[in-house]
Amino acid sequence: EEDIIQWLPKVDIANYDIIIDATASASVFRLVDKISLGTSIPIVHFALSDAGNIGHVYVNTSRESILSDYYMHLVHESIDNDDISNWLKRNTKHSLDIVRIGEGCHSNTTRLGDEIVSTHTGIAASVIKGVLSKKNENTAYLSYVNIEYEGQVFTESYRIPAFINIKCSNNDEWQVRIPKSLLNEIQLEAKLAGKKEVGGYLMGNIDVKHKIIYLLHQFKPADSKQKISKLHLGIKGWREEYLRVKSRSSGVLDYIGDWHSHPSGSLDMSVTDILTNYAIKTSEIPSEYGICLIANSHQTKAHLLIPGIDVVVQEL
Repeated sequence: EEDIIQWLPKVDIANYDIIIDATASASVFRLVDKISLGTSIPIVHFALSDAGNIGHVYVNTSRESILSDYYMHLVHESIDNDDISNWLKRNTKHSLDIVRIGEGCHSNTTRLGDEIVSTHTGIAASVIKGVLSKKNENTAYLSYVNIEYEGQVFTESYRIPAFINIKCSNNDEWQVRIPKSLLNEIQLEAKLAGKKEVGGYLMGNIDVKHKIIYLLHQFKPADSKQKISKLHLGIKGWREEYLRVKSRSSGVLDYIGDWHSHPSGSLDMSVTDILTNYAIKTSEIPSEYGICLIANSHQTKAHLLIPGIDVVVQEL
């Protein structure tokens, strides 16, 4: 009878063997993230979405991943996965939070037959039994019912990759989360470029409310002009890639900034970087915020591009 948001922080969850969240609430999901830090209790989030056509079970057996990692990884999968892409497109109009959880079976606007609820619940129960019987990796399971024909049921699983957390150097209230594989790819390209600068366009998602920037996709045009201490990003193929990724992800992924390398010296923004990036933010980045990532072969710095900055060039 007590509000779950008020009740959860007062509970010592270390006394439990497993936490199962079936509230279909992003707020509860984020709260469980917060109060579970420092514990090793398996956490399972179970919800239905797409009017009961899809059930999702998020299994968290380590605290390396947070709620939004699961959803954003699935969004990234939508670039090449038709099932997830179609799910995102059908559910975009229902999103009240950047991280889409789903509807609860109890919702006044969601009327589901017992057979639909039972099917998804049976799949979730099987996953939970597996969690309790063996050590699992952080994994998302999507179960599909009646997608192509009545009676069809299938489940896909997605291992959640390791995400690296980078605090913005000019505002540590903001954090960048990037898959370790993508960060390694950027740093490797910086290394292979040697003394020349290299870079690319970044697509992701900016959560202003929670001050999290997800970098999930990069595009490096082949016609870029690389020089020592100077880079001119090309445009060949960029528009086509941008439209493809934005469409496939139903607009969750968008252009949010660029990355480039500083082969030697500081990873701070130079005067040229500031002028260039704020000009791009003003004219090309849809969000009021943006990101500039600067890397070398072994380090990376994130610089937040904030709104309300007018760059004036004055010739002396």
